[in-house]
Amino acid sequence: MHNQIVSTGYDKVSEAYRSDNDSADKYINWCKRILELRPNAKTALDIGCGCGIPVCKYFSENGLRTVGIDISQRQIERAEKLAPRAIYICDDYLNTNDNQYDIITAFYSIIHIDRTLHKRVFEKLFNQLSANGIAVVTVGHEEWEGYEDNWLGVDGAKMYWSHYAVDQYHEMLNAMSFNIILDEFIPEDNSGHNNLWIQKSS
Repeated sequence: MHNQIVSTGYDKVSEAYRSDNDSADKYINWCKRILELRPNAKTALDIGCGCGIPVCKYFSENGLRTVGIDISQRQIERAEKLAPRAIYICDDYLNTNDNQYDIITAFYSIIHIDRTLHKRVFEKLFNQLSANGIAVVTVGHEEWEGYEDNWLGVDGAKMYWSHYAVDQYHEMLNAMSFNIILDEFIPEDNSGHNNLWIQKSS
């Protein structure tokens, strides 16, 4: 049920969420920093790739073999046109294969997955990271689960969010032998989100 809400919601808000020429500078800066940490990376996976810009476009145009996964058919259709050098999969991330990647990003995406599945998400991500691979995942700052109708002012667009508080993600990741390189708080309205920069323990 939640998957269908998220898929249909992003189908409806795709252009409102990000236009074809959105520069999305903060994402570009994150991508640059990731490549500084993993300069010899050859492969990248973007979970919740949206319309392909800027993450899939940036990595693929910088020579990485890039795969984008998104649950929204409309987002994937746009991604194939806006960032055509990447490969795209329209599916639930947990249903996809366990191919290995040097870089994995999940910006503002797993927060749309039922939080009871987040441990499975990180276990899958751990298995997919190559040795010394880097992942950056946006999680909630505070625990919350809920819906919003007419999201982004788009009639009929419903959206779902589900996440724990950031401290619970620290516990989860430490138990899985991830190193948390950086916990970066991103303020938004009265709260915000956290980007967790993580790496497999060697």
